[in-house]
Amino acid sequence: MGVSDALWSIFKNTGYIGAYLLYKDYKRLENEDKEVENGENERDELMIE
Repeated sequence: MGVSDALWSIFKNTGYIGAYLLYKDYKRLENEDKEVENGENERDELMIE
């Protein structure tokens, strides 16, 4: 369970808007990290060929 998942759970159970806003920020950061990792993998594959 990542930070965004924990924050979503808190929001879902309490309705606390602060948890939702933090969830959005952490989810965006997690998605950006995945995009960077995917880009690095594609670059590595091109270098191998």
